[in-house]
Amino acid sequence: MQPYQLYHLFCNTARDCGYPLPSQATILDLGCGNGNVVQACRDHGIHAFGCDIKFKPGPHAAELERKGWMRKIEPGQYRIPFEDETFDFIMSFMVFEHIRDYPTTLQEICRVLRPQGVNLNIFPSRYTPIEPHVFVPLATVFQQYPWLRLWASLGVRKANQKGMSARETAAENYHYLNHYTNYLNRKQLEDYFCACFCRVEFATQAYLKNSRRGRLIYALSRYLPFLPDLVSTFRTRVVLLRKACDDQ
Repeated sequence: MQPYQLYHLFCNTARDCGYPLPSQATILDLGCGNGNVVQACRDHGIHAFGCDIKFKPGPHAAELERKGWMRKIEPGQYRIPFEDETFDFIMSFMVFEHIRDYPTTLQEICRVLRPQGVNLNIFPSRYTPIEPHVFVPLATVFQQYPWLRLWASLGVRKANQKGMSARETAAENYHYLNHYTNYLNRKQLEDYFCACFCRVEFATQAYLKNSRRGRLIYALSRYLPFLPDLVSTFRTRVVLLRKACDDQ
């Protein structure tokens, strides 16, 4: 998906949940990677910023960082490097499966959101059949070394693991999964989100409506209303968080 299309997916999903972005909104791409989404938004006149623990290589990263539009989160910390109540909208794409400290992260998101601000997060479910980083089946749940070694022995590899032995591959995947991922179930997510935010909504149906790949499932859900729940459980979590209640 092109960067500006991804931005529109987030905006349209929030809109269909009843939270259209205000005109002249200030947005944050949390986990901005190489900054391509930030740059695409800036190119269209959107007041966009980004932050990440480590920036990925990209054509705009250095310039965005120099201008202060993209900022690094200090290693070992979860503080978002912006002032209180800076943003109307915070988006994150494939970020929350990496967060180890949910309470601190959510408190930081709440801190930098404006009073009526919205945070929308899209990330893999705990029960997605193939773990999307190491490509091992069910490694979102089963992260023990013997399970990873079994699949490495069967030839499952990332592109940069070609030529590595099964032992080396399993050891690398074990370290990554147990240090850099954190797949929570829905109840755990709800407990963390509700502790910090007034409104918590699992917005899978609105996401499917606006996702190119999800539109067929959205159409079928008129007749099979359980389909969005299946997507949320076994594929993608889409969670909208609002700082203030509707009556505030």
